[in-house]
Amino acid sequence: MASAVNNPVTSEDIAYFASAGIEMIHSDNKLEDRFNADMFDKYFGDSQLALFPKTAQQVSTILAYCNEHHISVVTQGGNSGVAGGAIAHNGEVILSLRDMNKVREIDSVAGVIVAESGCVLEDLDNFVQEHGFIMPVDLGGRKRCMIGGNVSTSAGGLRYLRYGSMHANVLGLEVVLPDGRILDALFSLKKDASGYDIKQLFIGAEGTLGVVTAVSISLAPKPRSSQIAVLGLNEFSKIHRAFVLARQNLGEIVSAFEFWEKRCNEIVVEFEKYD
Repeated sequence: MASAVNNPVTSEDIAYFASAGIEMIHSDNKLEDRFNADMFDKYFGDSQLALFPKTAQQVSTILAYCNEHHISVVTQGGNSGVAGGAIAHNGEVILSLRDMNKVREIDSVAGVIVAESGCVLEDLDNFVQEHGFIMPVDLGGRKRCMIGGNVSTSAGGLRYLRYGSMHANVLGLEVVLPDGRILDALFSLKKDASGYDIKQLFIGAEGTLGVVTAVSISLAPKPRSSQIAVLGLNEFSKIHRAFVLARQNLGEIVSAFEFWEKRCNEIVVEFEKYD
């Protein structure tokens, strides 16, 4: 099997992207750490070029050109991951979706939102709450992570017990394939038995099959109230029992069930400087 070719970016490549009206940041050395480092400064890259498309057509232009010229691409959203998946370790071009941040549509009757991949999760959650809904997925990195990255990593998050992962909530996708073709599967029907469920291939694929540029998501009704119970248990087996009892007596209203050890609590208190 022939090895993949990753050609370096040239001045001709940069001129082409500029002529296509695509915004960019370029460095003769390497870009600053906000593009080349993860949020915990654990993983570092050496990309010299970041592109900022505003439409799916511009993403198509970028991928078609890079595919033809054997230029590797790393897609980047909020760069809130902790595994280095959005870092250009080998000088790849960074394809940032931060400027694709529009809500295209919200259906307050069906409870469906269509949003572009660069929309920040917390912003979407605040927006849909004004319409009586919440996003079915919630993460600790909600202030930075973007919905396209949530889809591409099949995020589960804090509400997984009640609403499931992205596989359970995504209704449709708009995806740009590696050769630049645009796959429009941005459906919004909750009940659809029309054939192959193509979107599921891209959920959790982390951009290896294509770049997600927009997503249609089923929303959850905003709860009228929420409660948090903190229990102190002295045996791990009792945690199992508490979980079973919660599911039996509270049913589907349980959104989350988490546990932490005493030492974890001590570390948080020390780090946050709580009294």
